[in-house]
Parts: sequence; C-alpha cells; structure tokens
Amino acid sequence: MSAKALKTLCGFFALFCLTFSTLAFLRRNGTKPSEDAFGFLGFEPAELPALALPMQLVLMALVLWLTHVWCDSRGGTLWATRVPVFYFEADDVDAASTGGRTYQAATIGLFLVVPFIFLVIMGVYYLQAPIYYNVTHVSEAERITRVGPFDIGGLYAAAKDRPGFFRFGAQDGVQYYPAMTWVYAAGVLAVTGYLLQLLFRIFRSADR
Repeated sequence: MSAKALKTLCGFFALFCLTFSTLAFLRRNGTKPSEDAFGFLGFEPAELPALALPMQLVLMALVLWLTHVWCDSRGGTLWATRVPVFYFEADDVDAASTGGRTYQAATIGLFLVVPFIFLVIMGVYYLQAPIYYNVTHVSEAERITRVGPFDIGGLYAAAKDRPGFFRFGAQDGVQYYPAMTWVYAAGVLAVTGYLLQLLFRIFRSADR
C-alpha cells in the first residue's frame, strides 16, 4: 500500500473514531445531536453503552493497527515521522522543528489518546448500567440487584430458570448477554496494551 493510501485510511478512521466516540459520550450524558448520523443516537442514554462500546473497540483497534503499520513501514528516525501527517503534505510539516513535533504530538493526543479515554469512560458506563430480566409473556421487566456485571452465574441464578431474556439499561432496553461483559473487558485491556505498545514504538528512538 502506498504512503498516500495508508495516510488517507488512517486519517479517515481516526476522524471517524473520534467523532463517534465524542457523540456517544455526549448522548450518554443526555445531549442529543440535531442529526443522527450514526443511527444509534435515538436510543436512551442508559442503554447506549451496549451499542457504542463494541463499535468504539473496533474503531480504536483499527486506528491503532493502521498507525502501527505506518510506524513500522513508513516511519523514519524521528518520532514525529512515525505518525501520519494528517490534512497536510509531509513536506509541509517539518518533523525536526518544534512546530512540527508539536503538531504531531497534538495528532497523537487528539486521535489516539482522546478516543481511548472515551472508550474507558464508556466501559465504566457499561459496568454501571442496570440490568433487567424480562420474563417471556410478561410486559414489565424486573431489575436485577446485588449481582455484579461479571457474575454470570449470579445473573442467571437471579432469572430463577424462568424463560426470558436480559435487558440492558432500562426495562425496555436492548437485549443483554452477560458473557459479553467479559468479552468487552478483555477488548478494553487488549486495546490498552496495544496503545501502550504503539506509543513505545513511536517514541522508542533517542532521536528527537
């Protein structure tokens, strides 16, 4: 893949990830944008983490991977060259100058660190959300209390072998699968490790 194509892909998904993460955070805190560009902002804030968290995980992992590919295949001896120069040509940003390094540092902060912070916050919201159990043919779901989100056995025990399904965030919220909590937790840990590894690769050289 050419440097131009890789830079374009990285820039597109980085901006998409940042935009999605920001809108999801705002919606979770009660703000509803005037236009629903992603098709999920119409959901209630309490149930939003079940929809936004997996999307944020995928987008964040993709941005990290694309940046990793750039760092290994296109990066130079200076750390500032190991991140694509977004929205400018590489010749327009001097990686050896203070201004160039500042611009690239801002790029890392805005497109890698900020979406990661939003991801962790959304993960916390996911763990804090109430869980309900909707018994089949019963209109009103009951809230499950005194059971942690990682206690799969406890959640199913609270269902008392009654046919039905779990709901996330509200009595009429989206369907919830207890095992996915462990999957998302593993995903957040994996993304955390990947981000730290990538930052080490970017700043690994003594050349500044």
